[in-house]
Amino acid sequence: MEATPGESRKGPGCSPAVTLLHATDLRHVPLILAYGLFSGIGRAPLASGGERGKAYTREIVARQGRKGWEIVVLAFDVPAAWTTEAEEPAGVGFDLVPPLPPPTLPLRLLEGLGAILPQGPAIVRAFTEWHREGRLVRLPPVYLDRLASLSVNEGLVEAGLLLASTVSLLDRILHREVNDQLND
Repeated sequence: MEATPGESRKGPGCSPAVTLLHATDLRHVPLILAYGLFSGIGRAPLASGGERGKAYTREIVARQGRKGWEIVVLAFDVPAAWTTEAEEPAGVGFDLVPPLPPPTLPLRLLEGLGAILPQGPAIVRAFTEWHREGRLVRLPPVYLDRLASLSVNEGLVEAGLLLASTVSLLDRILHREVNDQLND
């Protein structure tokens, strides 16, 4: 029996979880918290949670930081059966495999992404194309590990690659979403 979204990740019959990292624009975090992580099969959106994967995500944060972008790293605990190693230059990438039927694209997600400039409209076009081609996959937000995400980003601050104010904002975003769920 495979794990399904919302089930305990530690129950009998569940595939073991692996920790994987995703570097993303801070402005995408509320959308990932609301809708999950979408990707096209073959896009390797996740990096291994080991030292090589952490080094790769540090490189992304540093490179995008030099451009003035606020990039943070999110940590996901994903059933191992939902991932496959991807061939990509850094050798640390993982693809999501479709454990569930292809997801629908919520209009509010597309609108939210489209408003994030400069990359938003290109992401919307890619998601739409992947959906049309049947290559779109989704990792539900329940698999985001908030504490591990904050820990990884605090390490980036210590390394001088990320501003403490960015991690503080990430912390507020993550806790606001949890508090909103508790108040519903």
